Amino acid sequence: MKPFAAALLTWIALAATLNAAEEPLRIERIQPQATVTPHALHKPSTAADRTALPFFLARADRIEEREEPMPPGRILRAEHGRMDISPGDVILIQHPGPLPTGTTVEILRPGAELKHPTSGEPLGRLIRLLGSARVTGAMAQGSLATVIQATREIQTGDQVALPRPVNTDFTIHDQAPYPLSGVIAHMADDQTEAGAGQVVVVSLGRRERAVQGLTLPIYRISPEGMEQRIGSAILFSIGARASLALLETSLQPVHIGDTLRAP
Repeated sequence: MKPFAAALLTWIALAATLNAAEEPLRIERIQPQATVTPHALHKPSTAADRTALPFFLARADRIEEREEPMPPGRILRAEHGRMDISPGDVILIQHPGPLPTGTTVEILRPGAELKHPTSGEPLGRLIRLLGSARVTGAMAQGSLATVIQATREIQTGDQVALPRPVNTDFTIHDQAPYPLSGVIAHMADDQTEAGAGQVVVVSLGRRERAVQGLTLPIYRISPEGMEQRIGSAILFSIGARASLALLETSLQPVHIGDTLRAP
């Protein structure tokens, strides 16, 4: 065999040996993760969740009482003449009481009439908090104010009222001194379900001796007739016949008609 041919065969044999010693290339197929709706996840009760309560107390909707201390005023017009109003816009407001310069007023809009989902009993009216404005002066027709905050769309004709007192000095607890039973009666923005971190209306108020800070478990009857616990809610704004509650945990999406009951 010629020297060149022998050398070529030796090189091929050596290369084959080296390739055989190397680990073969591995190809892994990554399976896509299944999409999970946040409402379906359990959100543990933690101190971080509860620190959000002052935020909800200050900015959440309210439940109208039968006798308000003072009837609300309204926005007559905006300085720019348009219907829609944004932060920084100057508005003319009419209010039944005096509004000294520097007074802050809340901007509100009447919402849904609340009813018990089973009995149809009236529970009050939901009043939506849209933002706030600060009075800057007076005119013959009313008071001038500048919009300083808008959490929702504000329009001419919306109501204005002095801020309600908010109690943030309460203890979160789960010990009710007497039996309590109510239902989820309403959800924000006409939603059909809600999850942890969202606010709902429950059919428990001062009439039932509900108290601020009470944490109640939420139950649902399964198609098989079994009662299962699906979450918990903290009552944080107590009305006469209904209250606002923060959903602290949810093992499943919470629906209107689900039951809250003292342990």
